[in-house]
Amino acid sequence: SAQIQALIDDHPGCTILFPSGRTWVVADLVLPDGARIEVDGTVAMAGGAHPTATLFTTTEEPHANVHITGRGVLVGNLYAQNSNAHHELIRLHACSDCSVTGLRLGGNARKNPPNPLVQPQGACLHINGAERFVARDLRFHNYSEEALWCFDCHHSVITHVHTSQDAGRTAGWSGIQLKGDHNILSHIQVRNSGASGVSVDAAYSIVSDIMIDGTQFFQGLNLGHSGKVPSYSRVTNVIVRNAAQFGINVGFGTTGVQFSNVLVDGAGSHGINVSNLATGIIFSGVNLRNVKGYGIYLWGAVVSVVDADLTHVLATSKLRAGGAEAPDGEGYALGVANVLNGGQLEFRNVRLSWDYPLWSTLDTSAAYEIINDNISQYSAMRLVPLNLAAAQAMAFLTPLGAGKVRVDFVNPPTSSARVRYAID
Repeated sequence: SAQIQALIDDHPGCTILFPSGRTWVVADLVLPDGARIEVDGTVAMAGGAHPTATLFTTTEEPHANVHITGRGVLVGNLYAQNSNAHHELIRLHACSDCSVTGLRLGGNARKNPPNPLVQPQGACLHINGAERFVARDLRFHNYSEEALWCFDCHHSVITHVHTSQDAGRTAGWSGIQLKGDHNILSHIQVRNSGASGVSVDAAYSIVSDIMIDGTQFFQGLNLGHSGKVPSYSRVTNVIVRNAAQFGINVGFGTTGVQFSNVLVDGAGSHGINVSNLATGIIFSGVNLRNVKGYGIYLWGAVVSVVDADLTHVLATSKLRAGGAEAPDGEGYALGVANVLNGGQLEFRNVRLSWDYPLWSTLDTSAAYEIINDNISQYSAMRLVPLNLAAAQAMAFLTPLGAGKVRVDFVNPPTSSARVRYAID
């Protein structure tokens, strides 16, 4: 490491080549501004390296024009490490106009962590703040916490990236996690990830051509965490298979995100989950299959669902929503629960899987506007009280036009009155 570091320091602006057919064992090579590393051979982590070691890194001051490329391999040399090691292979700080391209990376996973969601592990490629960063043509295998973690990245591009874990291996967090704004994430394949396949907290960004197959803990595609919302982004051409929980999750407070051409085939819970106070969320061209929970589950959100096929939503047992049960062996094609003040739900050309095309439970904290263009007459909608408080609240319907009604409550009680509405 010391000899290679001296070579890097003594030749600023030059390309440092690691030729094919050879293996270099190093740790913590620090790259200055303008550094260019080309790896055609193998660069491996030194055995017994300290727990937070990297192969290539920068200091925490801002850096520019650092490029790591080649056709070779970066490997964490897992089985030569201490049990508490959580190495990152590349860690770049506060970089602008930097790139990582063409490489294969992996083998930095922690040895059998007791809880991969709690215990620190480290990403395989970690970008901690960036402007105009590019990650392209990368393959990750048996990585640690994330394969690729771009934190606080802006105007950056991540494209043609493949991540995978061996079957049966306990994984960490996401295959790819992206936070920032004005980014492009495209042509991504993620297999056997941990918490989420792809997690996006990036606003005003484009997410396209995403394939996710298998998550161990949570979502296939996750958009947004509390306080980190991907508002006004566009998501298109997404396939999610075999998600442990939700196929797609839209986080709290997300605004103005549009989805198109979405397939979820296999989810342990809901096909699509939209959290509280998400507004202006549009799904078009949705196909949900083999979903054990609700096809689409909305929590106090303003959501439109257009051109959706939910005819293959399944369940292995009874499911419950506000006291109403689906028949044995059948799941809800579309479920709506805990609608908060101002919630608005619009469904147009949605094919559903059983006799009630749409039903839901509402409370009485306010009036709700429900739009369903699957029906043409107001008389096709009805309300059923689910408890005594709901009957006392005297819920009734007001027509607002074809396929659009307003649910009002007279003298809403202080208790939680609940009703079910159904569109036949």
